[in-house]
Amino acid sequence: MSNVKEINLGYVDHLRRLNQGASSPDDSAAPRSLRLRFGLWRYAVLNNVVVPAFTAFGVVVLGTTLTVWLRLYLLIKRDKPSQLTQSALDCVDEFLTQYPFHLYPIVCKAFELACLGRQIPELLKQHTRFVEIAIGEGTLSSRVFPKDATVVGLDLSPYSLKKASEKAHVKRAVVCDCLAPPVREGSFDVLIANNFLHHVTKKEETLARWSGIAAKAVFNENSPTWASGWPRPYMLRKLGRKDKASDAADGIEKMSLQSLEPKQRLDEYVSKSYKVDECVSYMSERTFFYCGLFSWMMRCYGPPTPAKLKGLFLTKLRGIALPLSRDLAKLLIRYDQHQDRSTDSFISYLCTSKNYVAAREGNYLVCAHCRQQLSEANVCAGCGREYSYTDGMLFLLPEELKDLQQGYNQELSLQTPKEHL
Repeated sequence: MSNVKEINLGYVDHLRRLNQGASSPDDSAAPRSLRLRFGLWRYAVLNNVVVPAFTAFGVVVLGTTLTVWLRLYLLIKRDKPSQLTQSALDCVDEFLTQYPFHLYPIVCKAFELACLGRQIPELLKQHTRFVEIAIGEGTLSSRVFPKDATVVGLDLSPYSLKKASEKAHVKRAVVCDCLAPPVREGSFDVLIANNFLHHVTKKEETLARWSGIAAKAVFNENSPTWASGWPRPYMLRKLGRKDKASDAADGIEKMSLQSLEPKQRLDEYVSKSYKVDECVSYMSERTFFYCGLFSWMMRCYGPPTPAKLKGLFLTKLRGIALPLSRDLAKLLIRYDQHQDRSTDSFISYLCTSKNYVAAREGNYLVCAHCRQQLSEANVCAGCGREYSYTDGMLFLLPEELKDLQQGYNQELSLQTPKEHL
């Protein structure tokens, strides 16, 4: 396993491209061949008006058709929603304006928030020291933590972390390698990692490191059906093209920088470092397929909703887009209750560490190079390295990642949307 390339390193390359001024691919940029063929103004009309309008029309038609079918299906079932289903239904409205018509993140995050909404308040009754690994822009955890909570947010991306640092519950923001957090063992009560572990290849090693940091852990993971549930591999498999379906799923997994393992193997990794207190899975492959149809039509494999379409859905089509997105999400959550749990795409864990030993009082941060404790001035007691703040964030990076601080672009950070994940 030590020779396997860590897929999470792909994010380092992405951040370096951002620092160098190379933005991620933007559908507003006109390909040269189309510019030459249509002329710039004709392409602008095609790209900014015709294509979004045509896509929006298709999404609305698909949504209306699927709504009718799901209502008929559930009318026959007539089952009472389970506790998890009801909680997820209550969370749908939280994500409508963030992901209009993007059913995959709405449904997924409604389930995640339902789990967190039950777990975090109980943990807050007993614990005060929380650390969130790969916190991103903090929009998910901000929905479950009260403003007076004390959460230390860690992330490799300063562009995302800057947005999280502005959330009331985040009291300190540290830019660091989340695979090996520069945190002293035994320094926290609860570790949280939302939507990160599936971007990690060496899961067993990472979980072992996390287990020394905090007594409790809350995290989630994706299974291989996250990739096989997308429309192309799903339909290829239904048509009997299993090899083609497998290749398509592998391509989606790699493109999304994910390393997916079946639940049985994940359970084995987790059980080596943790005692599992609660494990919940949700969003079957078939449910994911129905959600993925909308993402496929909008030409995106993950959050957020493409900017042009999101603008259209929140302005001119708001009266259609939001109610239909709400109805679809709730119907899909209810539909998911009747599906085969062995094909679930998402798994949430609540665990107790087997390796936790409470640390003595003192700075909870350690040197990213030699792992010795830092002083209050962020100077290493061992090798003498000094770490500094940029834009309100402490950059605690190993030497090979120091360029991420040097290249950090505050102007680009200001332009980064508060909700971009």
